[in-house]
Amino acid sequence: MASGTINTRAFDAGQPTTGYTGVPFSVGYVATASAASVLSFSRQQIRDNADGGSAYDRIAIQNFSTIANTTTLSFAAVVVFPTSTFSLEKLTAVGDVNAGNASFNSSSRAIRWVVQTGGAYYVNTVNLSNIALGSASGITQTRGTTLTDSWVAYSPSTLINADLSVGATALGSALNSVTAVGFYVENDSFIGSNTATTQLNFGLNDFVATGATAIPEPGSAAFLTGVMAIGLAAVRRRSRR
Repeated sequence: MASGTINTRAFDAGQPTTGYTGVPFSVGYVATASAASVLSFSRQQIRDNADGGSAYDRIAIQNFSTIANTTTLSFAAVVVFPTSTFSLEKLTAVGDVNAGNASFNSSSRAIRWVVQTGGAYYVNTVNLSNIALGSASGITQTRGTTLTDSWVAYSPSTLINADLSVGATALGSALNSVTAVGFYVENDSFIGSNTATTQLNFGLNDFVATGATAIPEPGSAAFLTGVMAIGLAAVRRRSRR
């Protein structure tokens, strides 16, 4: 990981307190650079109707600047949505984590699911980076088929960067009692592009977690027909009929 300039936001329940009416979420990030005074963020915000007047809002963390290609950078970010306890069935994310800087988009970048169960967070070991997150349908993975049951313990309040060296575990039936879901992006080593462009980018438009809950909460739009869904951009709450 690069060191020299550090720009960080501790993981907390830090969504805007004014002008935002979506579901609560926690977000944290850390970025480093080997050269001094080159890391600032042009966007650390929720962008209203981010995609040209669409219904989507976007959680955006972005650096737009000129950074020399002799500068080594690193970046990690996580966003987590708390939920009432439910049995996870499917996860969907729509967004954009591509930057103008090709080095950031390289094979060293990782995109992973995050869940909380039993009071602990876990990050999935499968790297989603090559899946079309930016398409209209985004990434969808279903438990028991495309969602691999392989996770490592994760403590974003202690360290934003996930440590996959600690050893993976299958959560199995623990996924029947999920209390938060989220999304993690990292690139531990990339270089500046030497041009004025987005050097790093985290954009999440829509996040939907689908599953059954045994104890629906009366009056909650997130619990229709026994299916739980949360997300962004008018929170994109969905139900299946």
